[in-house]
Amino acid sequence: MNGKMVLIGVALFAAGYGVAWQQFRPPTEAPKVAEADILARVGDRLITRQDFDRVMQLRRARSPMLYRDRQQQEGLLAELVERASLLEAARKAGVADDPYVQEACDRAKINLFVKEKVEKALADTRLTDEEIQDYYQQHQDEFAIPARYKPAIILLAAPPDQQDEAAWARLQKQAEDILQQARQLPEDLTHWGDLARTYSQHRASRYQGGAMAWVNPLQKGHAALPDKVLDALFALKTPGEIAPPVRTDKGLFLVRLQNHEPPRARGLDEVRQALAYRLRREKREQMKQAVLEKYLGAQAVQSWPERLQAKENQDKPAGGPPAMPGHALTKELKQ
Repeated sequence: MNGKMVLIGVALFAAGYGVAWQQFRPPTEAPKVAEADILARVGDRLITRQDFDRVMQLRRARSPMLYRDRQQQEGLLAELVERASLLEAARKAGVADDPYVQEACDRAKINLFVKEKVEKALADTRLTDEEIQDYYQQHQDEFAIPARYKPAIILLAAPPDQQDEAAWARLQKQAEDILQQARQLPEDLTHWGDLARTYSQHRASRYQGGAMAWVNPLQKGHAALPDKVLDALFALKTPGEIAPPVRTDKGLFLVRLQNHEPPRARGLDEVRQALAYRLRREKREQMKQAVLEKYLGAQAVQSWPERLQAKENQDKPAGGPPAMPGHALTKELKQ
């Protein structure tokens, strides 16, 4: 971590806990505090019971069991003393005037301001049964259970030289022979039976008749089978039906549909909690945009973007390449 990022870290810390410790406020502005409420002195500064309680409650909001015993509370006080000492040293060193710190503090303040306004608006908003019902009707397909398929496969491994078309032709001939034998399998058998054990080079399934786990279209790109094989499987409709051989980098796949379950809609009661969470999240985004528009629109703003071009021309080195766009702070914050 370089020096500037350390400064940004100090600034963010100050934005989060600065009110409690008054880190950049001159000592003469500190309010009067009863002696019994002073928990520590750091130079001319005080850490009061109010400061301590504020930080403790802030952390308990995330972990309610924190600081329940005396030892933990003394540890927190020691931490506050240590950090207040560093913040005071940073103030005396002029860290508060550093542009990187000011930028980070400004962003923290804006984020906190917007969050508080959005949270207050959300607290005053209740999802009605009608809203939930309407949202369910509009997004019913998104909450449905997708169709799923249970495949059985035989894998004829690819030749060592995948450019050897004669070797592929021999695999194709072998696949056609296996398909011919499959027509003699019992009608109630939907996997490959002994044919998988005899011919398949897929170790995980060959001794189970080539049977594999259920898959659905949402698993494409993440399933154990290549997407081309899944496409062939999903085109099958009847248990026992066989797809044409599928050529992949792994070899030729023979695919048979063992079983199939159509998509199923979920009732509102099944998805109410997930639906309410999504609807509330969407409302949060809408309210955030409304807050931004409200406060951005409340200011008298004048902007002259055309002047940027004139500044760029002034900064351009004579006889050299143009300066790289972007601001160093923006680049650092993105890292």
